[in-house]
Amino acid sequence: RKHSGEYVCTADNGFGAPAEQSINVEVQYEPIVTLEANYIHHKHENTQLELICYALGHPAPLIKWKGLSHVQRSGNLHFNIRRAKEILMINDISTVLNSTITCEASNVLGKAEDSFTTSKA
Repeated sequence: RKHSGEYVCTADNGFGAPAEQSINVEVQYEPIVTLEANYIHHKHENTQLELICYALGHPAPLIKWKGLSHVQRSGNLHFNIRRAKEILMINDISTVLNSTITCEASNVLGKAEDSFTTSKA
């Protein structure tokens, strides 16, 4: 993937102006995923859990969260999607204690995942 970019070929035989041709190369690769967890503590309120899923790949991978089927979603889960990452905010960490939450990224070349396991406070 680090070889993506514009490549230029120049030919010069010493007569006239050199000839030049360029080509843009896009390297496709399967997803690479990293999951980061942050606890956000509030005085007199529930502790929040912020999970940040970084997903690189070309074509751009689709992100899917697994391990949340038992969680009440109404007002408790918030998703923020940005370029190459998706943020999952769980407003009340007590709803996911002793759970494994997985971020899965996939594109036409494959899939990758990373997980975070919560524990009892």
